Amino acid sequence: MPSDEPFVAQTPEQARLLLDLAYAPALAVLIGKEASASEIAQVTNNSVKQVHHRLTRLVSAGLIEVVGERPRGGRPIKLYRAVSETYQVPMALTAAATVEEWLEGMQRPFLSAFRRAVADTYRFDEDNVLQIVLDDHQHLHMSLATQGNPTSHRRGYGMVRNATLKPAAIQELKRRLNDLNDWVTAQEEGGHPEATPCILALLFTPGQVEES
Repeated sequence: MPSDEPFVAQTPEQARLLLDLAYAPALAVLIGKEASASEIAQVTNNSVKQVHHRLTRLVSAGLIEVVGERPRGGRPIKLYRAVSETYQVPMALTAAATVEEWLEGMQRPFLSAFRRAVADTYRFDEDNVLQIVLDDHQHLHMSLATQGNPTSHRRGYGMVRNATLKPAAIQELKRRLNDLNDWVTAQEEGGHPEATPCILALLFTPGQVEES
C-alpha cells in the first residue's frame, strides 16, 4: 500500500521526473490504484512503448513500484502503483531562483501551445486584422479576425483582461472557476476515439497588468 506520508523528492532526477509534463499522465493514473502499461496507454492516449519507457524511469527513480502481476498466456503483465498519494518537490531541487521563475517554467508549455494552436487557424496576410470593439459591458475587446468576417477561425476561446472586483465577487469568481474545473474534469474521456485534446487555462489572482 502507498504511504500516507508525502513523498519528498531527494534527488534532481526525482524532481525532474515529477515536474516533467510527459510523465504526469502516467503518474496520475497510478495514484491510488494499480494499472498495467497497456491500461495506462489507453487512458493517456500514448503508445504502450512510450508508457513502458516512462514507467521504467519512474520505477528506477523510486516514484512508482511494481506491486504485482496479472497472469496471462506467456509473460505475466506487470502492475504498477504510485508509492504515495502526495508528492513534494523542494524548490532547492529545481532550476528556479524565485517562485515567479518556477511558475513561468510550469506555465510556459501550456501558454506556448495555446498560442500556436490559435495562430495555426490564421494566415498571416493582408486579410488578417486586429479587431478592437466595445463588448456588451463597455470593455475594449481585441481579437484576431479576417476582414469582412469578424468571427472567422474561432475554434477556441480566450480572454485576458484587468477587472476591478469587490471581495464578495472575488470569492464567487473563485467558486465558479472551481466548479468549472470540476465540470471539465468530469467530461474528460482519455480513451474515447472521438475525444479531442484541448488546452485549458483558468487563471485568476488579485493583481494588475503594468502599463508600459
